Order: sequence, then C-alpha cells, then structure tokens
Amino acid sequence: GITQSELSFHSQVESILLQVELAYWDLQRAHRDLEVRKKSVEAAESLVGQVEARLDAQTASEADRVQAESGLAQRRITVLEAQRSLELQDRILKDLLFPDLRGTTARLDPVDEPELDLTLPDYDDVLAMAETHRPELERAALQIANAEDELKVVRNNRLPQLDLEGAAGINGLGGSFTSAIDDGREADNNNWSLGVVLRTPWPNRSARAALALQESELRRQVIQARKVQRQIQLEVGEIHDRIVSSAQQLEARQIAVDFARLSLENEKAKYDVQKATVHDLLQLETELQEAALGLYQATAEHRKHQATLRRVTGTLLDHWNIDLADDSAGVGDEP
Repeated sequence: GITQSELSFHSQVESILLQVELAYWDLQRAHRDLEVRKKSVEAAESLVGQVEARLDAQTASEADRVQAESGLAQRRITVLEAQRSLELQDRILKDLLFPDLRGTTARLDPVDEPELDLTLPDYDDVLAMAETHRPELERAALQIANAEDELKVVRNNRLPQLDLEGAAGINGLGGSFTSAIDDGREADNNNWSLGVVLRTPWPNRSARAALALQESELRRQVIQARKVQRQIQLEVGEIHDRIVSSAQQLEARQIAVDFARLSLENEKAKYDVQKATVHDLLQLETELQEAALGLYQATAEHRKHQATLRRVTGTLLDHWNIDLADDSAGVGDEP
C-alpha cells in the first residue's frame, strides 16, 4: 500500500524531476539557437567581404555594401538576444538543481542529446500504463477498501450478538479462614455454570444515522476514484495528441530546413555569376536561419512532451532509475 505522505512525497519528487528535465531541454534549445545565430553572423560577414571585393573590382554597387552591412548588424543583434535567452535558461536550471547556490558564475553546458525517438505511442497502451503505475489510483482503491471495512463494522454493530458463557469455581466452608482454605482444597464444594446469552441491539436513530453516513462515505470515495481515473484519461489523451502533433511538426520542420538550405545554395551559385542580388542572399539566409530555429524549437517541444508523458503515466522515476524506497537511489542517466 501507499500512505498519504508517501503519495505526496512521490508527487513532489516527480514534479521536481519533470521541471528539471523540461528546463534541461529549454537550455539545450537556447544553446542551439545561439549556434544558429552565430553561424548566420559568420555568413553575413563572409557576404560583406565578398561585396567589398566586388566593389574593388567595380562589379558591385554601394547599395550592395550597405545592404550587406545592414544584414550583418541585424544578425549581431539577434546573437545578443540569444545570449540573454541562454543566460536566463541557464539560471532557471541552476535554481532547480542548486537552489542554495546563488551567484555562481559557472555555466551549465548540456552535452547529452539522445537520439530523438519519433515512434508514436499507442493511446490504449499509454492509458493502461498510467492506470497501472499512477499512485493516485492505488490510493483511491485503498480509500474505497477502508470505507467498505468501516461500513462492515457499522453494519455488524447493528446485528444480534450470541455469546456462550461459562464459569467454574470451588467453595470452602469453615469456622475460620484457615479451615475454609483447607475445605476448598479438598474440593468438596465445586460449582460451575454454562449458558447462552443473546443480545439484540435496539434500533435507534443514531445507529441508523451512522449507517447512512458510512454508506454515503463509501459512495463519495467511489465517485472520487472515478474522477481521478477520468482526470488521468484526460491527461493521457492530451499529452498523446501533443506528441503526435509535435512529431508531425518535426517532419515538416526538417523538410523546411532542407528546402531552405538547397534554395540558399542555389542562390549563392547564381550570385557567383552575378545573377542574384545581395538582398536575395540575405533573404534566403534569413529563411534558413528561421527554419533551423523552428526545427530546434520543435525538437525541444517533442522531448518535453515525451518527458510529460512519462510523468502522466507514472513512469518518470522508473525511466531515470530512481527508487524512493532506497536511500542510495540515484539517477542512472542524464537527460
């Protein structure tokens, strides 16, 4: 069984663990965003250099140089914004992992990125897993069992009671205490009795009220258990739909990245033979950057949905090999 305090502790640990994992994937996304924006700055710097070389060769205009430098300046601003976002996500994860350490300057660097699993979970399997592992359902079942036991006690108290009673004794007679003791030892005056006693409770208002109250309590626990089960079903359905949606978005985002990269490469080839403009290159490079950022965002969201699914099915602790009953419990893997 599981007590109320154990259930509360279990839920708190799962909640904290989920927050840490979600913050981890947000931090990793912030790192990827910064990488993409830095690469965009490098591409813009390279374009500025090409334009300046063409200016020297009188094959580019001053407007081309202004456009290239403007594009570079805009991308440098996005790098600063990405750095601030990274610092924020870094601080959020630190507060979760090290709440007692304030002002630490060491930056967290997420280095572990497991292979992304795009397998779509079956709804019925997920629901069955949740109904097996969620401690709230076990607690609800125990509360129903306790209410049933209490109801049996109340009903038994209203039933007739038949008791078999018996007694045995030895009498001693004499003119003095000593002679009475001696007479009792000789066992000349034994006595015994055996009988049956039937007790029938008199029906009263308080007994009927106690029975009605306990029956009401049992119905309340059954209704509460159904509410818990329904809530779990809703949670499973919601996170299942989100995982399906995020997996589809990932596929679409990857296609968008591949298309944007191919379009940029083609435009660069055209620019090399003076059949494309600086504006065209900057526009396509921006589209590739946005597509890459969208892909990393979708990846982080999908991983976060998978973590939430483990929480909803009650398998989050098992996934990270955490046993709350073992003082030496630890996390077997990193997110």
